[in-house]
Amino acid sequence: IGVPAAGRLARAIGPVFMKKLSSVSAPSMLVPPAANAVLVTHNVREAVRLGDRVVLFTFRPGRVKREFLIDLPRPRHLEDVAVAKTAREILDDLREEINRSLEAEYSHEAVR
Repeated sequence: IGVPAAGRLARAIGPVFMKKLSSVSAPSMLVPPAANAVLVTHNVREAVRLGDRVVLFTFRPGRVKREFLIDLPRPRHLEDVAVAKTAREILDDLREEINRSLEAEYSHEAVR
């Protein structure tokens, strides 16, 4: 879970559950099958391993750029080839947004 979101999530769901959430290695034990959960992460492979879909946001303004449906059999492992291939597809789209953020951040230095 991303650091900025972790504090808000802990306040919303309670510190005890948050501690359990960060220590769980078997995602299927985390959420009952009929429940929904939103996990925020900056690790694309982790998102593919845990999620049924991954939502990619634009740099600014933060809008949904693309939604990836993850239709891979469970259990999934970070080392799985299918997880890596799916993560690569998402990273290709993410790279565009990273480049936009770098251009915005460093464009003022070129003017000096």
